[in-house]
Amino acid sequence: MVINLNYMAIFQKLFDLVYMDYEGQRTSEWLYQRIVLVFAVVGFVVGYYFQMFSYTVGSLGLGSVVATLVCGLPWPCYRKHPLKWQPVSDSAAADTVPATTSSHGEGKKRKNK
Repeated sequence: MVINLNYMAIFQKLFDLVYMDYEGQRTSEWLYQRIVLVFAVVGFVVGYYFQMFSYTVGSLGLGSVVATLVCGLPWPCYRKHPLKWQPVSDSAAADTVPATTSSHGEGKKRKNK
């Protein structure tokens, strides 16, 4: 399959915008858990004080939304440790993957009686 290099350049630029490295994923997960925990504890205390369970649920919902906006998007702070990819060699680019044949129907054949 031949892909136009212009499309590959566009794809690379889009990938750079939505990329999050492994350290960024770890940081994002840690921060997500802490944000939800803080909102849950604050919501529990406020809900207990006012005797309104809806305050607790609302606080937890708000915490989930805030944590998703902060941690779910690939902000530049989550892309500080990019992966080092090996360059493509000329021999690897010229090699083609042979088409595999289906093994369905191969192997032992039954004798017709």
